[in-house]
Amino acid sequence: ILQNIQSTQTMSELFEAMKDSCWLRVSGRPVLFLYAVKDTNWTAEQVAYVRRMAYRSGIGESLYIIGMNTDYNDFDAKIYDRDMDAVSMYSYASIIQGEPYSYYTSRLESLTDAIVNATTSEEHDHQFVPIFSLGRDGRPRIKTSVSWIEGDPNAELDKDKPYGNKYTLEADMETVKSHIANIYKVTQEHADVTQPNLICAYGWNEHDEGGWLCPTLNCDANGNLS
Repeated sequence: ILQNIQSTQTMSELFEAMKDSCWLRVSGRPVLFLYAVKDTNWTAEQVAYVRRMAYRSGIGESLYIIGMNTDYNDFDAKIYDRDMDAVSMYSYASIIQGEPYSYYTSRLESLTDAIVNATTSEEHDHQFVPIFSLGRDGRPRIKTSVSWIEGDPNAELDKDKPYGNKYTLEADMETVKSHIANIYKVTQEHADVTQPNLICAYGWNEHDEGGWLCPTLNCDANGNLS
């Protein structure tokens, strides 16, 4: 996932890695995700520049570029004018404090259906890559006070706290399995607008950001399990 254009050396290393047989491909084309395409850091000119850089680096196949938003509400006609092949999303936020995971996944699945239906009615060539999610609970990173989170954890009002004090409760495995199955079903039933063999996950290991499959483990000061 590329958030913005990096240094020449970093981009060269990226394109060199794409030549490896293990790189994710769609129809033989190397996949590249662009983060937060709603923002101004990904203009049509910048996307075209990345494509030219890849070609000059010896990538014979055209990149399969997937623009990722941070919320389904960010999808609008503007993101379809940037020479991307598909759209997706990075994550999905909770809307209340202590949101049950079952309610969270129900909202995400409903919005997935809405995006698929909207995509089928649009006159463009983009595809849609759905995601499933293990939730959003940023309280671990709030507790450790990372520098890039806005808000005051000790504020009186929820709106002044990080993430507006909104988070998802822990996922249960039965709902996780059902959620994954439902998203997979969408890709199979709407293969005209989705990539049948491509689904994004948020996230297997985003422990501090609140999307995770593995439970966190207690460690001592030396990193040994306790």
